[in-house]
Parts: sequence; C-alpha cells; structure tokens
Amino acid sequence: MYHHRLKLFIFLSILAMSLCLVRLWYLQTALVDQSRKQLSQLRILPSKQLPTLRGKIIDRNETIVARDEPFFFLQLNYKLTRLLDPRFWQAEIQRKVASGQTPQEAESKLVKTYATDIATLGKALDFCVYTAGVSRSEIEQTVAAVNDRVWDMGRFLSWRSKNPSSPFGEYREQKDSILPKDVLAANPKEMHLNYSILELVDRPTLMSAQIELAGIDGVVIRSEPRRVYPFNDVAPQIIGWVGPVQRQEAEALFSDDAYFRYLDGEANGKFGIEKLCEILLRGRRGEVTYDRERNEISRTDAQFGQDVQLTLDMTLQRNIQTLLGDPNAVIPAFGGSGNTAAVVLDAGTGDVLAMVSLPTFDLNRAREDYNILLKDPRRPLGNRALEDNYPPGSSVKPLILLAGLEEHKITAEEVISCSYTLPPANWPRCLLQRKEYCHDSRWSEEGQVNNSRNAIRGSCNVYFSQLANRLDGADLQRWLWLFGWGTTVLTPCVNPETLSQLSVDDRLRVSFRQSCGSILFGSQNQPIFDIADAPVIPANEKRWWGIGQGNLRVTVIQVANAYAALARRGIYKPARLIIDPNDPMNEKLSRKLPVHAANLDVVYDGMRAVVNERGGSAYDAFEGSGLRQRGMTIYGKTGSTERPAHAWFACFVTDQAGRAISLAVVVEGGQSGGKDAAPLGREMIRLCNEAGFIGNKLTAGQD
Repeated sequence: MYHHRLKLFIFLSILAMSLCLVRLWYLQTALVDQSRKQLSQLRILPSKQLPTLRGKIIDRNETIVARDEPFFFLQLNYKLTRLLDPRFWQAEIQRKVASGQTPQEAESKLVKTYATDIATLGKALDFCVYTAGVSRSEIEQTVAAVNDRVWDMGRFLSWRSKNPSSPFGEYREQKDSILPKDVLAANPKEMHLNYSILELVDRPTLMSAQIELAGIDGVVIRSEPRRVYPFNDVAPQIIGWVGPVQRQEAEALFSDDAYFRYLDGEANGKFGIEKLCEILLRGRRGEVTYDRERNEISRTDAQFGQDVQLTLDMTLQRNIQTLLGDPNAVIPAFGGSGNTAAVVLDAGTGDVLAMVSLPTFDLNRAREDYNILLKDPRRPLGNRALEDNYPPGSSVKPLILLAGLEEHKITAEEVISCSYTLPPANWPRCLLQRKEYCHDSRWSEEGQVNNSRNAIRGSCNVYFSQLANRLDGADLQRWLWLFGWGTTVLTPCVNPETLSQLSVDDRLRVSFRQSCGSILFGSQNQPIFDIADAPVIPANEKRWWGIGQGNLRVTVIQVANAYAALARRGIYKPARLIIDPNDPMNEKLSRKLPVHAANLDVVYDGMRAVVNERGGSAYDAFEGSGLRQRGMTIYGKTGSTERPAHAWFACFVTDQAGRAISLAVVVEGGQSGGKDAAPLGREMIRLCNEAGFIGNKLTAGQD
C-alpha cells in the first residue's frame, strides 16, 4: 500500500515538473518575442521631438538677412500660474463645499494642500521682480493673461461637451454662466502645459535663473528660436516675416509628413520671401526615443532648413533706401510726396540688385505693429516697385521709337515737328508748344531737326503721339509685350525644374505678388501669356500711349527690365530675386527679340543725348556729376505724367568692362522727371559705382 502511494507521488511530481518544463520551454521560445516587446514597452519613455532650425536668408554676398537665434524664457506650468487666478480657488472651494465642508474649512485645507506650489510660485515671481527687474504688477499681468487664455479654452470645451451641435454664437451669450468647477472638469490639455512669463534677456539673468530655479517642479528654463532681421527696415516688403502657424496653414502644408508637419507653437512664413520660400526654409523635425535607463532606443535626426540666397546687395539696398528717404539732400525743391519706388538690375543676368519701396517698416516689429501698418494710408506693407501700376510717361518713348523703326513706320531721319497752331482736340500737345511756336525754329537755331534721336533727347510729345498713331494697335501692344509689359517679369522663388515638380497650389505659394500692368484698353487683371489673345486697343488710344498716358500702365520693375533688354541689345530675360546656382546667367528663360542692330543704335543715340547733350531732358541733372569720368556711358529717359502726377527716370549704364545695369525710379506726386527723378537716378548710379557693379572705382583726386 505504501509503495503504491510512493509511486503515485513520484509520477505526479514528474508530471508536474514536466508541465513546468514544457511551459518554460514555451515561454522561452514561442513567446519570447512577445515577452520582450511587452517588457520593452514598459521601459521605453515617450519619444522626444528634436527641434529643427529654419534656414537663413542671405544676400548675394552671403550677408545674413534673416536667421533664427536662441532666446531663453522662464516658463511656469499652469499648475503654478493658476494659483493667482481667483476662478481656480472658487472652483476648488465649490467642489469641497459640495462634499460637505464649509467654505472656510475648504479654503484652509486647500492652502495647506498647495503650500509647496504657492512657495514655488512666490520664489519664481520674486526672481522676476528682484533679479530680472520686472515690476510686480507687470509680471502678474503676464500671468493673468496666461490664466485667461487657458480658462477660456476650458470654458469653451465645457460648453461644447454639453452643446455639441449648437452654433458658436450661443457660446458667446452663455459663456459667463458656465460654472468654474465645470471649467476645471473640462481639463483641456492647456492646463498641463508650460507658459513663458519672462524673457531672460542677458547672460547674467539666464545664469541666475539656472542657479536659483533650475530643477524646481513646475518651473522650466526653455530655449526657443526667434527670427531676427539684422537689417531692420531694409527691404521688408521683400524679406517678409514669420509668425505662429494657423490651423488652416498647418493642414495645407506638410500634413502628410510626420516630421515636416507643424506642431502647436511653431512658426511659418507670413509674408515675402519667408512665405514664398517656406517649402525651402522649413526644416524637418527629428525624434529620439530613450528607455528609463536613458539608453537611446531610436533616433531620427533633424534636418536644418535650406538657406535662400537673394540677388539683392543689402548694402546697396540700404544706401538707395537712405537716398530716396531723404530726397531733399539731393533735390532742395523736391516736389514728390515721399512715396517712391526704385529698382536696380544687373542687366547681364536680370538679377535684382536693389528694390526699394517707400515708406518702409521695421521687420523686427512687424507682428506687433501689423494692425497699425495695415491701416496706414501710405501702405508701407505694399511693394510699390512690384505691385503698383503707374502710367509710364515718357519712359515708354524708346520702346515706341524702336517699334516704329522695326515696323517701318518711320526712318531715323524723318522729321515730325509741332505745327504752328495748337494740335486738334483730344491730341497730346508738347509741353513747350504754344500758339505760333514750333520746334522747327528751336532746332534750326541749333542746326538740328526734330528727327528720331532729337525727339528722344527733347522728349517731344508731338513726335511720339504721331508715331504711335501710325502703328497698328496690335503691333504696338505686341512690342510692349515683347519687352515684358502686360505680363509678370519676376520669376518665382524656385528654379524652373523645381517649379515643374510642384502642384498648382504650391506654385502659387512660391510666386511673387506682382502686378502685370496693362496693355489693354481698360484695366488688366491677368498676365497676357499669348499676345494674339489680347483685344486690340482703339485707334484713338494709340496717340496717348505714345507719350505713356491713356490706359497704359506699368510697374517700376517692368520699366527697369525693359531697359535691361535694351542694354542686352534685344535679349529679353525675366528679372529674378533668388540666385539659381544651376543657371548663373539666367539663360533658361531668355529669348531673342526681333530687333535690328541699326535700329537699336538709333535708340541708343537718342537716350545718350538725353543725359549728355544740352537740351536733353536729364542734362541739367547730370551736368558736372563726374560720372563719365568713372568709365560709364549712361543711356537715360525722363518721364512726367498727369492725372496722376508722377515723375520718372529710367536708364541703362554700360562700362568699358562690358558690364551693364539698368534702373528705374518713380516719384509719386513728382511734377518733373528731369527735376524730381533724374537727380535721384544720378545718385543711384553713383551708389552702384561705389558698390563695384558698374564703372571704375574712385581714385585719389577724382570728382
């Protein structure tokens, strides 16, 4: 009997041991991967996002125009800031009273419960007041603003949870009736975040904060990148600025990439190059994962944003802006309004060396001053050189002459002079024309006649209105269009290959906001891509276009770019603001215009006479300037318009090294191109020479 029990015990023991061994084998083999995964998940900490750095904007000389810089902030968690909010205490007291306590008992217990946090908050506020030098009321206002923002979110979520389908208008009517305890019960994520209450503006303050406050629960010293613009108010309409990303923007851009996608609090471009080049400037966020022993489990490195290099020379831009901002230093009896625009191009490449629009504003304060800037009647946010349409006045006359010569409507030596009587009604008249006065007598005294080059020199309205009237309307429009009028002339912010790979929406995001002017009868809202599709202007409009009036409209950059095409002897290139290392000479989009060298020489001769011969409309402005002694030849044209009154000067300049620049400047409210605009153009040429873009550098004893 005993032996049977012993055998049974041994059998059961062996069976139990076998089951344990089988189970152990199963755990060590079949479930090992699952067990390791579960164990690992218990030890792995949440992934930490690695911030990226936005790319820089630099000028053609690699001078930094916009960059991210680290700024340090003292942050408090909402669990501390709420202690200065009476609504929080009211909600907590209500909750305890509901459980049977008196208000006095509830308040006493709450003070004991939050004693540590109250002391921490007091220490942080004392640091702000006694170390950072901020007044108590100012720092408390900052904390109150944080509390208001968080409380409003909790109040809205509380209302929405009870009224999921109600219109938002009802919330505005009911929000003040929502109980504080219900706001706390909503528990939005904002109640668990840190908020900046003080910028640590210098290194001593930062070091003191790290010594006094680092490691305290609820207090964080955080570094945040901030966009800085070293040139302040120079070229702000071009560069633009950044700001906190809006929800619709976050959903539209990079939403399909977890590391490009915007997070709360991140910034994106809002204006200018910052906005147009967002797809280049924005970097790609990284991510790192650790276990509880701080061992790195995985890492995705951040990718810095690309730098964007402008064609601008920021020193030249600043100098021209200073010149145009104080025209009385050059023109004692200046007649303009102060609203001025100018463009300088490297004629060889079409690169924009400077593009000035006045008035201007400080980019480092653009976000704070945005509403003021938006309401300013002088429209500082707009780029007058790129977006505003102007009648071109007499700056159109070189193109009218070239069109007439090419279409065989006139010869270089044919004379068109004023009559002895006033012109018929609805015909332009010469500014010098009076009854019983004609240009023939003036030219005869000088031994000259009013042929093509002399008509350019003296800017004869009668000559050019008659010449334009001879042209077929479609031919007149076509020649202006060939030189870039009636269409956009500034290329997008990315090269053509990159542009072809973008969606239509992305193409719009990288295209400059620019006007196309108008070469139609009436307003023109869209660029003309095929001149054959444009309706022909009425015959009675041509005479006014010949002197740059009527419905003809241009932008400043269109005029500068047309003169650059003249400087290249009939090679058209679009202007550009972004350097393309794959196309340094801007050849991909260039085209040869159907012009003859002999006709160009006639136009050149007249434009040179404008500046260099007595009787030229810009002669007085350039006489004695000494620019010719610097190895430059200037081919210019003045312009004046009425209704509205503006003054123009446009030119191209060549030198002995084969270089060329073109420029155009318009003075709103100016009465005379020769008096209000040409002197500014002269000084712009001088600045370009001093910057090394054209002519010889000054030597001792010159000028």
